[in-house]
Amino acid sequence: MFGYLGITDVRFVRFVRAEGVAMGDAKKAEALGEAANSIAKLAA
Repeated sequence: MFGYLGITDVRFVRFVRAEGVAMGDAKKAEALGEAANSIAKLAA
């Protein structure tokens, strides 16, 4: 279907979210740690 529309390069991107980074230092560190773990899993 994409080829019919002239779209030849289709890529699906996964996003990593870091929620709670504005809720204090402890919550920010936790959120960033979880995001780093998600990135490591996607890269593996």
